[in-house]
This record gives sequence, C-alpha cells and structure tokens, in this order.
Amino acid sequence: LSHELRTPLTPALNATTLLRTVPHLPPEAGRLVSMIRRNIEVEVRLIDDLLDITRIGRNKLMLERVNVDLHPLLHDAIRNAASEAAVRELAIVEEYEALRPVVYADPIRLRQVVWNLHSNAMKFTRAGGTVTVRTINDDAGALRLSVADTGAAFDAEAGPRLFAPFEQAGQRKGNRGLGLGLAISRGIVEAHGGRIWARSPGPGQGSTFEVELATVPANIQPASHFTAESREKTLPSPQGQHMQVLVVEDDPDSAQTLAALLSLYGHSVSTASNLAEGLTIAGRTWDVIITDLGLPDGSGLSLGRHVRSRAHPPKSLIALSGFGAPSDVEASRQAGFDAHLTKPADIDRLLEILSSVPQ
Repeated sequence: LSHELRTPLTPALNATTLLRTVPHLPPEAGRLVSMIRRNIEVEVRLIDDLLDITRIGRNKLMLERVNVDLHPLLHDAIRNAASEAAVRELAIVEEYEALRPVVYADPIRLRQVVWNLHSNAMKFTRAGGTVTVRTINDDAGALRLSVADTGAAFDAEAGPRLFAPFEQAGQRKGNRGLGLGLAISRGIVEAHGGRIWARSPGPGQGSTFEVELATVPANIQPASHFTAESREKTLPSPQGQHMQVLVVEDDPDSAQTLAALLSLYGHSVSTASNLAEGLTIAGRTWDVIITDLGLPDGSGLSLGRHVRSRAHPPKSLIALSGFGAPSDVEASRQAGFDAHLTKPADIDRLLEILSSVPQ
C-alpha cells in the first residue's frame, strides 16, 4: 500500500523540481509551482501518518535512541515553523527552564512529536494569539515539555477522545488532516516510556499539552545530528559532473522525470523498466545504478546483489522505493546498496549523494 500510494507522487514532485530550474520563470508560475510542491509534501505526510498509526497499533514502531538535548531540537523545529506562524499572525514564546534537558530518545521521532504539538497549537489558535513552548524539570528530575495556546481549546467531554485516531475535537473550518497527529504523538511518547496528556479550562480558554520523559545525566554528550532542513531549498547549480547512471523504474513518468533531472546535472542516463531488463543492461559499465525495489517481475534487491557480485561493481548503488520501513532499509543495506531513499525522494538529497561519488 505504501509503495502504491507513494509512486504517483514521485513524478509530480520531480516535475516541480524541474520547473524550478526553468530560467526566467514568471513569478506567478513560480508561486504555483511552490504551491503544488507544498501540497504534494502534505500528501506525503498524510501517508506517513497512516503508516505510523498502523505501526503503533501493531507495536512495530522502531526507535533509534541516542542522547538528545531537547532545547536545540525544540528551537530548531519552531524556527522551521516561523513562516507559518507569521502567516497565521501568531506570537511564539519559548521558555526553556529545564536544567536537565537531555533525554534518551529517537531524535527524529521526538521531532515528530514536537512538530505535531506545535502544529496543533497553531492550527487552533486565531490570529493575534500566542503559543508558548516551555520546559521544566519536575521534583523527580524528569523533563516536562508543555505547548500551550490561547485558542479554541476543548471541553471535558472531548478530552478523552483527543488522543484517539481520526478524532479532531474542536476542529475549525479550513483545518485539514486525518486527526492522527496526537494519536501518533502518544504512541511515540509511550514507546519512550513517557506519558502525554492535555488540559484546558474550557472552550475558548486555550489548551496545554504536556509530555514527560525521563532524563539522563547532564555529563553525557547529547546527539547533535538532528538539525532540520528547510522544505523550500534552493537546488544546487549543476556542477558539470558526468557519470554513467542507470535508472531501473517501472513507472514511466517517474523514470522520465528522474532521467531529465539527472541529465540536467550533467549525467548520462539510461533507463530500464523491469528487473529482467535491468539485469541485462547492468552488465555494462555504470558509475551509479538507481533502482526501484518493487519491480513488476521481481525485487530490485536481486539487482543489487547481482551487481555487487561482479568484479567491477558500480561506484554507488541507490535504492529508490516506496518501501521505507526500517526493515526495508536494512534489507537494502544487506543487499549491497549504499543508500536507501523513500519515494517521493528528496531530489536535493539524491544530488548530494551523487556529488559524493568518487569520479
């Protein structure tokens, strides 16, 4: 299901990336391209939410835990939402008072919780309102994160349903979503051994969502690799690179748009539409092979294992797939792939990987 839902989004996202490279694009056309891109990314997040709620329901949520200083993570996540806050005319207040802010957690999943709570607070707060993000340590030393807003809030009757999937208590007209953000946040927090809850004085008086997590000693070095990237990135200029690239992709639109993008950046690109064709063409000399995993006549993992067994394998082997669970990534690694990108892939990330391939 993940593969089938993601595949049609890939050529659409690739096409917006190509359009961004058109010289002298009229300003109105540029705004429309950005709008299309934003909505594709919203659709990707909805798909991710559906998959996450399924993983949580089946106790299959995977965590990669390290020591994380929550304060930089919070500030970075809020900074990336600054433009949305400005559009909504909201004031964002940060009060980081916890003296022990380091927790043993998965930074990507923790960022997801922060984003869900912050986004939820902004969504239900009218223009001129305030969202306050605060941390403290309780008497036992645990970390308390609270996200408080001055918005519509909820009544006591709606409270028990807040963290249930597909519930949107107090939803205002114009707010989109599946009502999964809080349910996913609860699943993530509880998987970390923490707890999450909400309180409100009543309708129209704002609400506060709180998260409690155990802390680790302050002298343990926290992870620092969770800096977010802006969603509206500027594509790097073509560097005149020239590599022989094979793209194995059964979706014609995806193959065509990806080939066009890579050609724009100086690469010579050939395509194959299935595993059998890919295995035949892979016998030639390639610098890079990029392959889908869900091919109509087999798995791209077979192609990976085949080319890795050759005396002169390609310099880089990249999986590009709608399958993005940790088990899928590990299967790619075991098959000899150097990277695994989930559809619709971040083209900037793909270009970054290609730029690091030895010439």
